[in-house]
Amino acid sequence: MRTNDILCVGGINIDWSTLSPEDYFPVDSIPFVFTPTIGGVIYNVALNLIDLKHDIRLISTVGDDPHHEMIITALQEKKIHCQHIFKQKGEQTASIIFMIGKNGELLHHIARTQIYDTFTPHYLMPLLTEMETSKTWVVDTDLSEETLSFIANAIPKTSKLFCIVSTPSKAGRIATILPYFEGIFLNKAEASVLIKYELNADDDILAASDWLHKQGISYVFITLGKDGVCVNTPHYRGIIPALPANVHDTQGAGDAFASTIIDGIISGSYSMKEIIFRGLAASSLAVEAKKRNNGMLSHALITEKMQKTQ
Repeated sequence: MRTNDILCVGGINIDWSTLSPEDYFPVDSIPFVFTPTIGGVIYNVALNLIDLKHDIRLISTVGDDPHHEMIITALQEKKIHCQHIFKQKGEQTASIIFMIGKNGELLHHIARTQIYDTFTPHYLMPLLTEMETSKTWVVDTDLSEETLSFIANAIPKTSKLFCIVSTPSKAGRIATILPYFEGIFLNKAEASVLIKYELNADDDILAASDWLHKQGISYVFITLGKDGVCVNTPHYRGIIPALPANVHDTQGAGDAFASTIIDGIISGSYSMKEIIFRGLAASSLAVEAKKRNNGMLSHALITEKMQKTQ
């Protein structure tokens, strides 16, 4: 079993982003310029883990439209193993439109991700022998409930499964398989779906993290945006503030945090306090980046950011 090999299974999108001239989305007619990039939770995580010197094998699905060529070319350039990116005839590659405010916060998004619902365990069954050679598996909730359940039941006991929740509307897909996860990353709204009540005060958030931890999840991280992160692990429990940052775009910050935390946990080289600090530093680097691409994260950049904020 290869310890530095990470298996990532989830969604890849074409993201269309535009900046609003205000901190809200104007309802009157304003000419917007939409810039296409490749995105999606598992794509961002794979990119970050490549930057952190892991060998990545990616399993996902695309349509048979022109966008699939853009995705495959980008994956090859970044040296991500992508022989298991399945092209589905008659389907359209997932696409999401993001409206970003002047302050860098997401104002609104429109998603067309129906292709993920057709990505059933049928595609994964022939790959199980190969998948089982990875010690670390990472999934996102763009996958259907059926496919997530299949993965949870298929992973060897000697491997660790991490889950990154992609949206509140998809959080419920993992409700029945929580005990299978070594670690979970979700925001306050997504945690509210699983807990079945709205989280407001810090005590509520900590109680929610306790509940998730009691389901058998060793590492629980509830991200709180500019307010930091709630952490519940065998060695630390509490809410930690975010590091200072000059925010350009908040998209991808949670994925950078999750990737760096996973790197720290599986490396065995850091204390939990260091792992959390490194994750927050990565998140800070992500919101300051002008664009998401290779080179946004590295061990050296994370260490430098940590030193500047001490």
